[in-house]
Amino acid sequence: KRLRDDLAPLRGRLETWPLMIIAEAESNRRFRGVYVALTVLRSHLSEKPRVVATTPFLKNNLTAYAAGLQMMLGNLASAEQHLQALAEGSPDRALGTVRLALLKGAPERASRMLDDAFLGHLTRRQRCDYLLLSAAVSWQVGFRKEALNDFLAAIPQMEQACGFGRLSIVPYDTLLGLAQAAAESGDSKALEQVTELPENLRYQQYEQLSPAELRTVEALVENQPLEQ
Repeated sequence: KRLRDDLAPLRGRLETWPLMIIAEAESNRRFRGVYVALTVLRSHLSEKPRVVATTPFLKNNLTAYAAGLQMMLGNLASAEQHLQALAEGSPDRALGTVRLALLKGAPERASRMLDDAFLGHLTRRQRCDYLLLSAAVSWQVGFRKEALNDFLAAIPQMEQACGFGRLSIVPYDTLLGLAQAAAESGDSKALEQVTELPENLRYQQYEQLSPAELRTVEALVENQPLEQ
């Protein structure tokens, strides 16, 4: 509430709306969970359709943030739709697509996509995301030394620029492994942040459904009897 009151004088400025919406949604995500954050985001977008007329850069940030919330909820199909709305070749689209492949349990494909992506100039937040995703992907494919190097490079970036909240963009089990390896190498800052990460900010990576499980889900959607 205090954040909303402090930002109230800026509400008339069109270009600030995406940042205000993200700030309020992020505050809710940290203290009330991802679903509430997404509800706040949708509510503001429906109340203020004029936000879509803002600058392309901030509109891009808003869409990328919405995609990230959908990933946190496990709504990967919705996340993919948001990513496809981003400009072709934009860093957020490239990084989001890599993250999506990782969360789908395809780290090898995510690694190839990361190698092939032309990212160009990155903002400080995008640089943090790149290092964390690169570390997580390398860790999952077994390149532990490269993963640790990227993770150690991400730590000062998070300290100085984008904050340790970016840790929640990668699966928690992988994140914990990276933080423990960093602590063993002499840098325990990240391990403290990771172990104190609230449950609602820990992304749990689930295995993909088997063909039999997918057939079962499709049968339920078609209203087939439970016995069948």
